[in-house]
Amino acid sequence: MIDICREKFPGVDFECADARDLSQFESESFDLVQFSFNGICSIDGNGRHSVFREVFRVLRPGGAFLFSTFFLVDQRGKPAELTLRKISLSANPVNSALSLAKYVAGTAIGLWRRVHFRKLEKFDGESAVFLHGAHDYGFLCHATTLPALRSDLRAHGYAAPVTLISQSGKVVSENEKTEGDYCHVIARKPAST
Repeated sequence: MIDICREKFPGVDFECADARDLSQFESESFDLVQFSFNGICSIDGNGRHSVFREVFRVLRPGGAFLFSTFFLVDQRGKPAELTLRKISLSANPVNSALSLAKYVAGTAIGLWRRVHFRKLEKFDGESAVFLHGAHDYGFLCHATTLPALRSDLRAHGYAAPVTLISQSGKVVSENEKTEGDYCHVIARKPAST
């Protein structure tokens, strides 16, 4: 992907890096850091703290960290239950048959993964590692509560309040519950540190 980006945008610098260790970049060198679509959820709790710390270091004062993250959405400290793939029926019997075949194969793979990897799931009330239903339960994700996320960001120096944007694009107020199982987050480094 980086090679394609370099070819399409020759005047822009593209680098591959581990968000937990951004030592290849100088402190206060970026106005904006983005961790794309729930990618931070594939990192364990300690790794997330490293990401928060490293991103804070490379942000200029007033800079923003944009990411999305899964939230625990019920009182038992578990994420929302996600469904397996769906069948898409169409007037074309070949497309319907392919969709049905993908459904059967995906359901079988997903159920096997749920049984086989369920022992790796951990729920402690403030955070969880769980099998996500996307990609036929193909990966473990980290989720947290909104208060725990805000506390973690404050502990790493980010300014309050943290801006949350729901899946529908609505800004979530401080005391409001999020809709859906994830939100986009905008955390800012204070303008003067």
